[in-house]
Amino acid sequence: MKKLSNATLEHLATLRAKIEAAHAEAQSAASDLNELLSTLRGAIEDYNAGLFDASEEVRAYIDTRSEKWQDGEQGDAYSAWAGELECSQLDADGPEDVEVDDLDFPELPEGVGS
Repeated sequence: MKKLSNATLEHLATLRAKIEAAHAEAQSAASDLNELLSTLRGAIEDYNAGLFDASEEVRAYIDTRSEKWQDGEQGDAYSAWAGELECSQLDADGPEDVEVDDLDFPELPEGVGS
């Protein structure tokens, strides 16, 4: 035998076509997932902005109170509450995009010595 049979070559071509089809589906799924991840990251940013606004609202309330109140137990509790709101923020970077690497099929040797 000096080269692969036509049946073997056809079988390999069929297997390669299956890989290419699955790869194309994986790339499409990755693209769809990346769109969802982008939406998720945007929602996280909006949530974090809402938490920041809420903490600013609490801090603004604190500022309307007397210095004695601010230095007292209630002032400490409100300051802690504002800090807890800020610390409740989520990682704004969120999950990273998914990539499916390109396929690089090497050329099959045609036979012995080729």
